[in-house]
Formats: sequence, C-alpha cells, structure tokens
Amino acid sequence: MNIYPRFLTPSECQVISKIIIRDEKAVLRIPNDWINDYSGLTEQHTVYNWLNHEEIKPFNIPYRLHTQLAELKDIPAISIQCWANIIRKGEDLMEHTHGTGTGKEPPFWAINIFLSGNPNTGTYFTERKEVYKNSIGELVIVDDTMLHGVYENVYDEPRISLAVDVHVDELRVQDCIRRSSEYKVHPDRFIISTKGSSHGG
Repeated sequence: MNIYPRFLTPSECQVISKIIIRDEKAVLRIPNDWINDYSGLTEQHTVYNWLNHEEIKPFNIPYRLHTQLAELKDIPAISIQCWANIIRKGEDLMEHTHGTGTGKEPPFWAINIFLSGNPNTGTYFTERKEVYKNSIGELVIVDDTMLHGVYENVYDEPRISLAVDVHVDELRVQDCIRRSSEYKVHPDRFIISTKGSSHGG
C-alpha cells in the first residue's frame, strides 16, 4: 500500500465530482451485459472509462499516473481502466478485491482517488484491520489482492471517488488492446499509456 497526497488538487476534485454527478444517469443508461454484484456507477465499471470523458481528459490523469507513481514510472506501457463510485447516505461498498484471486492472471495495481465527501467514512482494509480516512485528492495504490471496501456512509454528502485498475504485464496490456477493439458497446474501455507520451496514450 502506498499513498500519494494531493495527487489531484481540491479544485480539480471539485470539477470532476460535479461532472460525475451531472453525467451519472447517462453512464447508468449504457447497456451492460456483464452480471456483477455491484450497483450504481460501480456496476458500470466494465462499460465506461471516465478518463475518456471529454471534460476530464484535459486533466491528463493517465499521463500523471504513469509518470508520478513510483510503481508505474519505469513500465514501458500500461493499461488503465477507470470508473467512478458514488456512495450516498445509507449506502456502502462491499468488501472486494480487484483481482480474481485465482492466481491465473498477472498481478496488477488497484487505485483509489478520493474526490469528495466526508473523509471520516474512509476505506477499510481487511488485512490491515483498519479504516483509513481519505483526504481530498489523495491517491491510494494497493495490489490487486488487497481486500477492501467502504462502510456505510452516514453523512448527507455523497462519497465520490475514482477507482482505477492498472495492468503492467506486457501480454496483459496487449490483451487489453485487443479486447478494447472487440468491445462494441464502449471500445474505449481501456486507455493505453506508453512511456514518453505527453498525453498518456
């Protein structure tokens, strides 16, 4: 687990949060044939990449991930999948890992960027037996096997975050490129960032 304070500025977080709230219903309407146990925008994590949003692209988040994170900056090419989570009062996010847990796929990185909401809700990490209180704009990166979740939000303000899966294995990145080209509903599910690119793609 590694923490990057102020990965995004408070003003950037405010703008992105407003975009997510405004366009939530449009993303929820995207057809999704993949059955999963999540709800809301989290359920749509396989059909929409928020970093491809025309108003979020200018923040150049793929490039910033690739160049600012110690875990990624020396990797020639990475695949980025990003979705948004909105957890309103009375809601939670069940305990989960981002990987399958089968050991059959290469390890990858799971990232959370906290955008808005009461920081006391935090993120709980099962193996660490702690609730980590998030700060606005802070990025937390863990490996894909780390069990985590969010307890019930008891506050009026929604908890909004970006979740990101970053694949670094060369064959896996190539597979993401292939899968993206074959994905008819939303072909931009994966963003490929290559080292040396000024725009992370």
